Amino acid sequence: MLNEFLGDGPIPGSSFTEELGTAEWQKPPRIASPYDAFQEFLKVLSSGENYDKMVYCMEEGLPIEGIANTVINNMVAGGVTSYDVGLLMLPEIVRVMEAVAKDLEIDYVLMVPQKVDTSFAQAQIERMERLADEAVEGIEKEDGESTEEETEEETEEEEEPKRKGLMGA
Repeated sequence: MLNEFLGDGPIPGSSFTEELGTAEWQKPPRIASPYDAFQEFLKVLSSGENYDKMVYCMEEGLPIEGIANTVINNMVAGGVTSYDVGLLMLPEIVRVMEAVAKDLEIDYVLMVPQKVDTSFAQAQIERMERLADEAVEGIEKEDGESTEEETEEETEEEEEPKRKGLMGA
């Protein structure tokens, strides 16, 4: 049932085996207005088993945003509308599906949560803290008297060329 709802789209590379312009998505769309395309979506949703299939997908835990994107891609692949018009319709299609889920009291998933990688930001924070600590130590050394050992260590550190760039950090 789920495969029927998601549609049987073209296999990858099929556009290279057919004459240009024979596929529906290679022709001008039948509907160019977002309003008219949304009305077409509502008409298709209310016909046949499409409504039941959409409800089934939401009950199974498929994200509403993913279902809406699939609907739009099927409309584009079928030559109903262009992808630009589909993107304009996306928020409204999501609202309709969300309203249906709330009305039927379905525990729906709006979108798949994306894990945010914070390792780079954490590394930058640690680097800034380390630089701040080094700056404080440098100020404390300037305030106190420096011995010969400290000056020798400083000259040795200054003689080494500082590496720059991505790999030398």
